[in-house]
Amino acid sequence: MLGIEPISVTDNFFDLGGHSLLAVRLFVKIERRFARSLPLASIFEAPTVEQLAAMIRAAPSSATSGCLVVLQGEGKKPPLFCLPGLHGHAFRFRHFARPLGGDQPVYGLQYPGLDGQRAPLTSVEDVAAELIRHMRQVQPRGPYYLCGYSFGGLVAYEISRQLTAREQPVAMLAFFDTFAPGLDGKSTRSERRVERSDNRPDAGSPLLNWLERVSMANKQAADCYLPQPYSGRAILFRAADTSDKTSEGSREVVDPLNGWGEWVRGGLEVHLVPGDHNKILNKRNIPVLGKKLRACLREAQSRQLPVP
Repeated sequence: MLGIEPISVTDNFFDLGGHSLLAVRLFVKIERRFARSLPLASIFEAPTVEQLAAMIRAAPSSATSGCLVVLQGEGKKPPLFCLPGLHGHAFRFRHFARPLGGDQPVYGLQYPGLDGQRAPLTSVEDVAAELIRHMRQVQPRGPYYLCGYSFGGLVAYEISRQLTAREQPVAMLAFFDTFAPGLDGKSTRSERRVERSDNRPDAGSPLLNWLERVSMANKQAADCYLPQPYSGRAILFRAADTSDKTSEGSREVVDPLNGWGEWVRGGLEVHLVPGDHNKILNKRNIPVLGKKLRACLREAQSRQLPVP
């Protein structure tokens, strides 16, 4: 599967070049061989053969619920919470921790339903409220630091709005190429449907069904989202490359703020980053994005008092 031999039982899946598509294929094989359906986020908790085998042998309740994924647990700074796109898993943020430094905790927030234990939520407001509950288990009080890719930017925006309404400060809100609702009727650019399209022979897999249901629920949530203005400031990391399918004269190209100007009342800072919408979080583009994000984090942290 990884094209590498030999592999030790203690070798790390990600260090060997593992990524989201390979993880999906691996977990589909586990389903078929062992009749066990594990949440995709289990690979973060058990990235070696030895650890994954122990998880398979253990009771089902020992597997991670998948909503909160630790990407970098070390450090005393307030954590950065990362919201993924329509597919709902945190793999795109796997390479984030390194450029942000070893003293910056980073968590991925995955959407309810990926573990197959509950139905996915179909409104951005409900998703935000649920994820705030998980955030507060790690950090009970603000200031909070949030970033979101594509659809995840909508959720991060709504989380920030709800936290502010509760008088919990949001020190940083960052969008990764997210479009505001109502921009030509779109809130996100088209995201690749990697898992389903590349695994059609495995379409009956429970794991793939969970991924598909979450993706469809998130699409419904994005289409129906009617945001309220946000009094704080935000940062937009905008993809420098335009999709071939996008007209150069369309509003989503002409508007350098991606439609957020009317919603973000505290000011919007914009940074162009390499790649198109689907590639800005690729490993080769992360160094530039990570450097810019780290600088924004440091600036935001310098304006805040430490979390008590």
